[in-house]
Amino acid sequence: MASKLQIITQLYNHQFGQITQSPAEWTAFLQAAAHNYKLPFDEQLLVYAQRPHATAVLGFDRWNEQFGRRINPGATGIAVFDRSAARPRLKYYFDINDTHETLFSQPVPLWEMQPELVPDVVEHLENIYDFEDSESLAAALLSAADTLATDNLPDYYEQLAEMGVGIDEASYFSALKSSVAYMLLSRCGVDMEGLSFEPLALFSAPAAVTSLGGATSAIAEMGLREIAAVVVPLQKNMFRTFDETPGASYNETIPAVVR
Repeated sequence: MASKLQIITQLYNHQFGQITQSPAEWTAFLQAAAHNYKLPFDEQLLVYAQRPHATAVLGFDRWNEQFGRRINPGATGIAVFDRSAARPRLKYYFDINDTHETLFSQPVPLWEMQPELVPDVVEHLENIYDFEDSESLAAALLSAADTLATDNLPDYYEQLAEMGVGIDEASYFSALKSSVAYMLLSRCGVDMEGLSFEPLALFSAPAAVTSLGGATSAIAEMGLREIAAVVVPLQKNMFRTFDETPGASYNETIPAVVR
C-alpha cells in the first residue's frame, strides 16, 4: 500500500505535468495561487491540486495559537512537502473554511480590494515602480507586472539558459509578464481578459515549468505584498474588523509547521 508521501508525490508529478498544457490550466492555477501568494510554487501547486478554492491556509498550530481557531472535526489537511526536514516528509495546511471560531478567536485579517482604496493603491504602485498617469487600477497593475518582470528577468532566464532549455528570452519574458499580471489582477478582482499566453506551449520540459512557476510565484508575491501594505491598514481603518494584537497577521510569511 502506497504511503501518504508517495501518494502526494504522485499527485504533485501529475499536476506538474498538466499545469502548462493549456492557458486554461495555467490560469486556473494562477487564480488559485493568487490567494496563497506567500507560498512557494511547489506548495501552491499542491494546494491547487487538493483544494483549488482555498483562500487562506495555515498550519494546525498557527490557527490554534495565533488566531484561536480550532480545526473542524473530520477536516482533511492539505499535504505539502516539508522542505525543512532532513528527510522527505509532509506537513499540513488547513484552509480557513476548515476551522471555526472559539471564545478566544482573533479576526483573520484577509484583504480585499475595495473601490475606495483604488486611488491609494494606484498612487503607491506608481511611486514604487516609477510609472505615471495610470488610467485605472488594471493599467497600474499591468505596469507593475511589466516592471517586476523586466527587473527580475535576467536572473531567472540565466538560470534557465544554463540548464540548456531552448526557450528564447522574448518568449520567456512574455509568459512571465502575463503570468505575474494575471496573479495581480486576479487577487485584486480586476478583469483578466486580453493577456496573451501564446508562449506557454514552449514550457513543457520540467526545468521550464519549474522556472516559470517559481519565477511567477516569487515575483507576483513582491507586487502583492506592496498592494497588501496599502490595503490592509486602510481596510482596517475603514471597517475596524481587524485584530489590534501585534503579530496576529495572516499576511506574515507562513512558517514551516508540521501537523
